[in-house]
Amino acid sequence: MASTLIGNCKSQLFIKVNNWHHLLRLDILVEKWVIIEVKSTIEYNPIFEAQTLTYLRLTNLKLGIVINFGERFLKDGIHRVVNDLK
Repeated sequence: MASTLIGNCKSQLFIKVNNWHHLLRLDILVEKWVIIEVKSTIEYNPIFEAQTLTYLRLTNLKLGIVINFGERFLKDGIHRVVNDLK
């Protein structure tokens, strides 16, 4: 079973409340199901998770992953972000 991987995608969102158009740029979108944000910094910043959570809320998706390649070990740089877990 092959997966569809969309890299550097641009998702156009229309927010009805303010009649505001915004072009949203995601790093990687897999199967229109999970957003992957790619970072490369020595120090991890919680703002990366907040950014991913905002993208999840705007796209009505549930799962995001922040991968920071700047960590000494890659396993320490993987952070899961969940939108409205029930």
